[in-house]
Amino acid sequence: MKTLNSVVILGLSLLVTSPVEKSVSSGEVILKTEQEPCTDNSAENTPGKWKKDVFVSYSDNPGFPAFVKKLEAQEDILHKAIGNLPGYDAKCYFWMSDNPFTSKKHPVMEINTNFYHYYCDDGKLDIETEYSDGAYIKGISSRRGGGNIIGAKRFYLMGSPIGEIKGYPAFEQDWTGTPAGGATFTWTVIVSKKGVPLYRFATRKEVLDHIVQVVGKKRPQDIALLEQYFQIRPADVQEADRKKELAYFIGPAKDDAQRKNWTERFNKDYQTDQQKREEAVAKCNASADRVLANIEKVRARYNAAGLEEPAYVYNWLTNYNNGFSEENFDFDLPKNDPYPRPTNIPTKNMGKPLAIQIINYFDPNLPATVPQYFTVSYSWTAAKSKGFRNEKFEKLRDDFFARFDFDKLAEMIGK
Repeated sequence: MKTLNSVVILGLSLLVTSPVEKSVSSGEVILKTEQEPCTDNSAENTPGKWKKDVFVSYSDNPGFPAFVKKLEAQEDILHKAIGNLPGYDAKCYFWMSDNPFTSKKHPVMEINTNFYHYYCDDGKLDIETEYSDGAYIKGISSRRGGGNIIGAKRFYLMGSPIGEIKGYPAFEQDWTGTPAGGATFTWTVIVSKKGVPLYRFATRKEVLDHIVQVVGKKRPQDIALLEQYFQIRPADVQEADRKKELAYFIGPAKDDAQRKNWTERFNKDYQTDQQKREEAVAKCNASADRVLANIEKVRARYNAAGLEEPAYVYNWLTNYNNGFSEENFDFDLPKNDPYPRPTNIPTKNMGKPLAIQIINYFDPNLPATVPQYFTVSYSWTAAKSKGFRNEKFEKLRDDFFARFDFDKLAEMIGK
């Protein structure tokens, strides 16, 4: 659960009961029927509960009660989509990073629900303290700038598009690792005003032109740093230093023949300050030229219309010293993907677009408590031993999105 000094989490008491009870003294959940010891099957089929954690809130603001009702309406949509999961408790809480009534930052409003797994411990039903999976709604009330600059504009590196879910665009975010070597996957649906574009994707031409500009800007900067690093000393100082290094190098030689041989080796490898600088600058230029050549290979794939289509990249490289391979552009997953990925992904092209939000979409006069668009996410964890698959939670994920009322959530935009 998220905790910050300025945390805002609102909650109610337990909404749904189940045929298990909690021991007041030990805190463990025990079966009501002691004759039936807990088994993996009974734990997995124990009816789950929907809970709301209770935390401090901004109840002193006169607009707070109406604000809570809006959040609870969003929670109701989330609860109906999740249902009461057998074998799990679903713990829901509202969270914001700052006071939405006074902050100028327009904090994101989150409805978070985490799933806690029932399991058996010495014949008794217990529940994990760390959550496994979850579902979330985020309400965003203002325009957000991304961290990737293309030209003079700030773009987000989005997740990989997986098509639409009930008419709304869906993306798979980058996976994150688990301590046990598994992976957590997240699907996110963007819910915005119908018929009004929230964002646009950067085109292939924009991205390629930007990288060319980066190379043009960074090449002279890096060369200047190299020239500063590789200082050229006076010739007599270099010569004295060369003799000192040579004496140290051939000092252990056993006889004149070996000393002569080592001297020739030393002289062959020795570089003056000017030679060291020239070599470093040449490597810098070669790296920049290699990036430009790879960019032209990518550009040559497309006609003028193709260059105006969205760019899909596997990762975002703005430092050409890291290299730029044409394989990083319009990345196609099936070749040799070294990263975990469920095998039932809706699309095989896992490239990621870069998106910028459109200014005219947003109403600058709306307060921070009014969402202007939403994201709806579902996360699940899969073990490496299972091939990064989790059939149970993949089905729960599909059921969640099938039941989720996106249109009803969209009606709350701007209200």
